[in-house]
Amino acid sequence: MSRGSVLSSLSLADGLPDDFVRSVLPDTDGSIWIGTRRGLAHWTVGHTDVLDHSDGLPSDLVGSLLRTSSGDLWIGTLHGAARLRDKHITAFAPDEAVTSLLQDRNGRLWLGGASSGLYLWDGSLFRRVTAPAMPQQIFGLVDDDRGYLWIRTHSGLGRTNLGQAQACALEKHCELPVRLFNTSDGLPSNDIFEQGHPGQLRGTDGTLYFATRRGLVKINSSAIQQNPATPQPAITRVLVDNRERLIYDDSEIELGPNDRRITFSYIAPAFRHPGEIRYRYKLEGFDRDKIEGLHLAREKVQREKERLWSLPLAARRNVIGLPPNRADVILPGVVILERVMHAFGFDILRVSTRGIRFAALLEG
Repeated sequence: MSRGSVLSSLSLADGLPDDFVRSVLPDTDGSIWIGTRRGLAHWTVGHTDVLDHSDGLPSDLVGSLLRTSSGDLWIGTLHGAARLRDKHITAFAPDEAVTSLLQDRNGRLWLGGASSGLYLWDGSLFRRVTAPAMPQQIFGLVDDDRGYLWIRTHSGLGRTNLGQAQACALEKHCELPVRLFNTSDGLPSNDIFEQGHPGQLRGTDGTLYFATRRGLVKINSSAIQQNPATPQPAITRVLVDNRERLIYDDSEIELGPNDRRITFSYIAPAFRHPGEIRYRYKLEGFDRDKIEGLHLAREKVQREKERLWSLPLAARRNVIGLPPNRADVILPGVVILERVMHAFGFDILRVSTRGIRFAALLEG
């Protein structure tokens, strides 16, 4: 455009495989790569070439595009990633919608998936970051000047350490802290809009920009302060067989051979975002792993069953926190869970870090 006038445009008539353009990447030679729903177009002055499934792309629907420092062109599609090197296309797993491709400042290549989270390229394949805290629906990746990876999700912006994420990708299971920023931190919306490639970028001065459903977000990552102090937990109540036991500082509670059920209530007071504090605990000699401090009441399971029952399959794929590839099985699973809790008279489900299938029923 010049002075408000369109100098030229590209469409089907000019050789594009589709008028719906999903991504654009200018190349070093002045040409432009254009991702569409029906293939990848490569435009040079007066000429357009098209690459699609017949050329080796995992899918014709092309999204994220990335030219790496080694000269490879990486292409994110509906069914995985592809690498264009020396005019040859090689496809790679995971077989899912690739929403973002990023080469960080240390040359590491990262992939964001729409249903199974974050991956790191190890030179031959993409290794999944299996940390429980890692969001599974990722819509964009960008790194900052402080060594952090920022992640666009439907629940806000996630941030994690790049070095720790790399180490985590090389392990089967790992603990990786992921801080989530949402409306309580000043975002105009928790839903960081998923359409468009890219929907995030780092400016020349290090400022980060993110597209949301309610405007553009600008973040100065160097100004974000970290609170190293961990809230101190305190036990507020103890019930033995539904009878309250008084507790005092450093006091002990004696249990008899006929005591069968013990319930602890606890809290970790904090003034900053108290609603976002998450708890984990482990009963030595009983619990194999640390348990999330989340209790799922039967009434909530019933409400979730009714809500999911009212949604068609396509709508369940967009439910926040639910991987799209689990949308078809979540409703039967919730129905079975509700029936089991009702049949055995269980009121509360303790949910572990590995999900409901590893949970222990606590209270009747």
